[in-house]
Amino acid sequence: MKKLLKKLGLILTTVAIAVTSVIGLTACNNQKSNLLVVATEAKFNPFEYVDANGNFTGFDMELIELLAKKMGYDGVQIKDMDFDSVIGAVTTNNADVAIAAMTINAKRAKSVDFADAYYTNSAQWILKKKGDTKFVGTTKEALDKELEGKKIGVAKGQTGYYYVVGGGDFEFAGVKDAKMSEYQDMPSAVTALKKGMIDCVLSDNAVAEEIIAKNADIEAIKVPLTVEKYGIAVKKGNTEMVNKLNAALKEAKADGSFDALYNKYFGE
Repeated sequence: MKKLLKKLGLILTTVAIAVTSVIGLTACNNQKSNLLVVATEAKFNPFEYVDANGNFTGFDMELIELLAKKMGYDGVQIKDMDFDSVIGAVTTNNADVAIAAMTINAKRAKSVDFADAYYTNSAQWILKKKGDTKFVGTTKEALDKELEGKKIGVAKGQTGYYYVVGGGDFEFAGVKDAKMSEYQDMPSAVTALKKGMIDCVLSDNAVAEEIIAKNADIEAIKVPLTVEKYGIAVKKGNTEMVNKLNAALKEAKADGSFDALYNKYFGE
């Protein structure tokens, strides 16, 4: 009888430990799940990139972490992917939000909703090899004319692509007779330019500044071809998330944390 009771006690203890372990694991998983899942393309310095230690960083990455904390999350989980996939990640519930130096426009607004613009100083610049005289214009109109018939490199899915092809919801006129080459990302486009495979690259101005700072043989024509605003994308109809993002962004601007972050990357 004692042996039976001892065995029964051992069984009950084992069950109790197992149940406790399951409860503990569930609690741990719940704790870990309090992260804002973020889709991005981490090849767009200074907005999002991977540093020498393998960490995601950049203005967008630090901003979304700041906003997530203000929204009550423990932090963020970054999902790095091709730029063309970030909106799809949101619409298919594989990410809560997408932040990737993404221009707010009518075409994208058909698929996702945007929080208030967080970056309003974006423009397309022309990158060319230093000393190249194909592009000497000092106005948008002159440069548009000089782009005609040229071999133009663009990053896949980004504004430069639509500037060249024209039409659609971007309302760009397009570039006449352009021979466009579409690259997976901006570093690939710059490599092609350096090799002489294309005449120029169209790039967001802040990214262009980073490129010319690291490539002595590349220069930028700092005449804006476009004026753009960046926004954080969420699933269509998710007004709760939009409102939370807007409130967090408003708070960050009011308490100075947004300005401090902006100045860190772009100066005052």
